[in-house]
Amino acid sequence: MPQRRYQVAIILLWGVSSTWFVNQELSPQLKHASNTYRDLTWRRAVEETTRWSITSGKQAIGSASTRVRPLANGTHRIRGILSLNSLPRMAPDMGAASGNTMLPEGIHVELDLTINPAGRLTHIAIEFSITGTHLKVSCLGTVTGDHIHFQVQGLEEITGIPRTFDYPFRSETAYWETYAPRDRLPNLQMGHSWETRAANPLAKLPGPFRWLVGRAAEHIVRHEVVAIEPVIFEDRSLRCFVVKHSRLSETTRSWVSVVDGRVLRHEFTFAGKRLTLHRLSDSN
Repeated sequence: MPQRRYQVAIILLWGVSSTWFVNQELSPQLKHASNTYRDLTWRRAVEETTRWSITSGKQAIGSASTRVRPLANGTHRIRGILSLNSLPRMAPDMGAASGNTMLPEGIHVELDLTINPAGRLTHIAIEFSITGTHLKVSCLGTVTGDHIHFQVQGLEEITGIPRTFDYPFRSETAYWETYAPRDRLPNLQMGHSWETRAANPLAKLPGPFRWLVGRAAEHIVRHEVVAIEPVIFEDRSLRCFVVKHSRLSETTRSWVSVVDGRVLRHEFTFAGKRLTLHRLSDSN
């Protein structure tokens, strides 16, 4: 009888270990790209920083960076910085929405995310500042159960804007993903398609900052690998998957290395204009 108990214990231990291995190690490798924060931080043992240049057509107008930093307790910090120093003319409908016909001289955005060891978002902070002015708006959020509790600072002089508000929290949602562009989309294949959910919580607030974050507070993004094209990177021609991203009425694309899943080029929209991120060499 004792031997049988040992056999049962071994089988149970094997079953638990196998389940852990599938969930923690095998599943992320088998999945194609998704937008969960666990996927963004998976197997990030050392700090990694990706830098980007930003263009509008052929004009260089800014820069961006994405940093993923693992901490000793298994938590990760994701920090995105986006600076636009020469802005294109605002689209007519966006100008009407904000009460302006031109964008300000420049915009600086910083986004900080804290991800716990289980891959769940716990804290979020975003800060907007406008070049040449004293205006700086920050929004600090803490996840509590199924809501994010936000505190807004810097808009005290504008009436009608709440200082605090709650926003529904979903673990599979990417918040303000434009300001922390993904540096990799691994395990792609031709014909793959999937959906993710994106959110801009500040879009639910009234006021002129809506064009900074987009009008839709939350929306579904549909992704599809549609082609393979060459991209020149570090003086070499690299084969890249072309991923089409469709959200609301707009479509953008990313170019992802076939070899290692690095995102080399990515389109996004800002204030009604399509801009392009170009990955810079690690030596820059």
